[in-house]
Amino acid sequence: MLHTRLTALQTLVDFNRSSTQGDSRSAAESKGINAWLKSGEHKTACWHAERLLAAAENLLSSTQVDSRQKTKAPTGDQHEAPHVPFALYYATLVLYVKGAFGDSELLPSQIRVPILRGERVLSLLRAQIAKTLARVLREIGDLHIKH
Repeated sequence: MLHTRLTALQTLVDFNRSSTQGDSRSAAESKGINAWLKSGEHKTACWHAERLLAAAENLLSSTQVDSRQKTKAPTGDQHEAPHVPFALYYATLVLYVKGAFGDSELLPSQIRVPILRGERVLSLLRAQIAKTLARVLREIGDLHIKH
């Protein structure tokens, strides 16, 4: 995430979710994202984003197995760090923007995969903000289907 301008990323996603024409700030942010997509920073951000999502998927799937086996996790493992949902949300956006705006080799059905992964992981977290961010990702994915 440290290799991404989060405000530019969020502005681009918001611009594409909006039905109104973008303003000059959106156009400038879009140019910034296009420059970022061609940079080494982009590759580094994608690498980190993929590792973060994969680690969360592995951790949450092993937690689900533990809960099915009815083994109690140690008390310290019950806490969710408040920054985790935001990190997962932005990791998802990094991978989505790569597919939607940067990687022309992907099939249209593949572009939505990061959104589905991020939505699934966020929906498994307990924090309310994670549920809200999962819903935002679902809306982004639904808009992608309509385009």
